[in-house]
Amino acid sequence: SALFGAIEQAFAVIYHTKPREFLPQKVMSIGMIFVFTLFGGVAILSSVALPALPDIAGAPEALKGGFSLLVQIVVGVVTGFILFASVYFVVP
Repeated sequence: SALFGAIEQAFAVIYHTKPREFLPQKVMSIGMIFVFTLFGGVAILSSVALPALPDIAGAPEALKGGFSLLVQIVVGVVTGFILFASVYFVVP
């Protein structure tokens, strides 16, 4: 949680804003840890599960070719965008 507190202090200097008080800062930090865990887990899960689909019996044929690579790229870009957008929107 100290990482997000440090990021908030840096953004406070850059954006000329007042930093949060201690308790709201810790609540924001813990919330951002959960957001990072959620979206990081989704990105990791997609990069592990989608390449393994051809080996799974009964998997849809559409996900067994280049389409799975496209899904993996889209999921990675979307989760990364949401993660970084939340850092730049929530933390300052």
